[in-house]
Amino acid sequence: MTVIRVVVADIGELFEAPPFDPLAARFERDSGIERALKQLEDRRRVNVSAFEIALPQPADPDQLKTAIAAYCASERAEQVRQLKLTRHHGRQALWIGVPVLAVCLGLSTLATARLGAQGFGALVSNSLIIAGWVAIWRPAELLLYDWWPYRNRIHLLDRLARLELRVTGGSGN
Repeated sequence: MTVIRVVVADIGELFEAPPFDPLAARFERDSGIERALKQLEDRRRVNVSAFEIALPQPADPDQLKTAIAAYCASERAEQVRQLKLTRHHGRQALWIGVPVLAVCLGLSTLATARLGAQGFGALVSNSLIIAGWVAIWRPAELLLYDWWPYRNRIHLLDRLARLELRVTGGSGN
C-alpha cells in the first residue's frame, strides 16, 4: 500500500501555504493539504492507504483527523457549489446559444435561396453557419468539459478525508 507524506513546519501549514523564503530554502507554494491532494491526484490509479504528516512537534492525531475532515467537507461544499454554478451557467448559455444557432441556420438557408449557392451567397451562408456554431461553443464547453475539474477535486477531497492519518515527529522521519 502507498502512503502519501507531507512535511510541514507547523500545523498551520497544513491549511495555509507557508511564507515564501528563498533565503531559508522555503520554496513551497502550497499548503500541506494541497500537496497531499496533488500526490493523491498523481496516484489516482494507486491504492493509497494512509496520509502521513511529519511535524517537528507532537500533535494529537484525532484532532488533526477532525480538522482535516472539516477542511475537506468545507472545500467539498465549495466545489459542489462551483459545479452547480457551472452547470447553471451552461444551461443559461444554452438558452441563448440554441436560438442563435437556429436563427443563423435559418438565415443561412435563406441566404442560399436568395443569393445562390455559389460565390457571395456561399460566403454569406457559410459565415452564418459558423456564427451559429460559435454561439453554441460556450454552452457546449460549459456543459461538456468545464465541470470536470470540480468533480475531480470533490473526488480527491473525499479520498483524502477517508485516509488513515499518521502523525510523525520531526521532518527526518
